[in-house]
Amino acid sequence: MEISIKTHEARVALVTDAGQGIGRTIALVAAERGALVIATGLKPPHGTIRKMGPTATALQLDVTQEGDWRSACVKSRAVGKVDMVVNNVSNMDGLAIPGMSHYIPFQVGIIGFMRRVAYDGIIANAVLPGLTNTLARALQSQDQKRATWEQQAIKRLGEPEGVTGAVLFLTSNDAAFNAAPGEIYFWDDCLMS
Repeated sequence: MEISIKTHEARVALVTDAGQGIGRTIALVAAERGALVIATGLKPPHGTIRKMGPTATALQLDVTQEGDWRSACVKSRAVGKVDMVVNNVSNMDGLAIPGMSHYIPFQVGIIGFMRRVAYDGIIANAVLPGLTNTLARALQSQDQKRATWEQQAIKRLGEPEGVTGAVLFLTSNDAAFNAAPGEIYFWDDCLMS
């Protein structure tokens, strides 16, 4: 007997930075589980959506630009009501990482945003995996990577696939403990109505 893993059947998932690393991996696995994926990136991640097939959509989205969010909101309506947003950023909050000082304030802002959204009664979670083997780490030397993972609980470099399970759990009905029926996923009417 084959067991279906279509935990995200017909749900619309917007995944940021889906052209590489963690975002790409989450987008691909969400699609395997039945989600209609809107994959975004600074450049539309066409390579990622080619692997998912005709139900996927690629959009340009610089998350620092309000105009890009508005455009993504309008274009996503053609796919359907967005049920989940994966605002993809690897965790370095509180770590002293050489060469990454520009990245850490952005992550702290994401955590603050998620806390605010949760306070407003929307189910929101932040997955903070630690140092992960992505292109952002490619420029770091092995000594720099080692110095970083020595500061985290797991003393090694993680892989993008290791993050996917937590994200898919938190965006599935299996994580319904904290939500009333129908309140697990959100898209705040284009974030800026």
